[in-house]
Amino acid sequence: MTARRRVRRLGQFLGELSWPRDAWPLLRLAWSRAFGGSGEVRLHPRSIGGRGVAVRLGTTDLVTFYECFVRRYHRPSRVIPGVALVADMGANVGYTMIDLLGVYPSARGVAIEMDGANFDVLARNLEALGGRAEAVHAAVWTDCGGVEYDAGSAENAYAAGTATGSQRAVRVASITPGDALRAAHGAPRCLVKMDIEGAEAAVFACQDLGWLDSVAAIMLEIHEDDDVAPITAVLERAGFTVAAVEGSPYGYECVRTAPDGGGRP
Repeated sequence: MTARRRVRRLGQFLGELSWPRDAWPLLRLAWSRAFGGSGEVRLHPRSIGGRGVAVRLGTTDLVTFYECFVRRYHRPSRVIPGVALVADMGANVGYTMIDLLGVYPSARGVAIEMDGANFDVLARNLEALGGRAEAVHAAVWTDCGGVEYDAGSAENAYAAGTATGSQRAVRVASITPGDALRAAHGAPRCLVKMDIEGAEAAVFACQDLGWLDSVAAIMLEIHEDDDVAPITAVLERAGFTVAAVEGSPYGYECVRTAPDGGGRP
């Protein structure tokens, strides 16, 4: 990355913060990155009206914050009309859920996260939404029988079904996309954001993809190049157009072509 691009991105990041109240939290974050440390601060993104969100020191939260509130890879390129439910599958600490419910103020939300530490922050971050969004502690997976993940892989992101041989394997509850939407009383117009760190290949290889019937758009990350073609084929057969998200290494915007957003061809 060129120096000019770095400066531009830093300016975008600083422009998203609320001044002067974010000055001290930002100083603490910078100190933590340089010298280590733990704890938590609150930053106040301007794009969500200055509402405070928790950012943990010594974690990838600040990178996630930047990607959500500055890069905004998770947002559809245009507002999807009539969205009644936003389902964040792989919600991390809740930044994308909060942002999307700001874009869709009449929608409800369900945010699903499998890692316990992330989930604790997610649940607290969603409290400010006043009950509009439900937090679910589970992995998005192919069935509801539970699944293991490697709890030692935080820097490279947690992925369900990858704990084989790990000394830090953690077993968590699991939920399918269909069960998640049904539990949230899924509406005919759902927006799904799915970032499940490679588990998307198994999820889209399942026979039961009826949950796609109620989905108007999916903001999807596909983490392996070999999975792009088969997942794209599944979505296109289900009536979606699939396009890479500009600037994102893994992001794809999948929008239903049927004008009513319901029913697969």
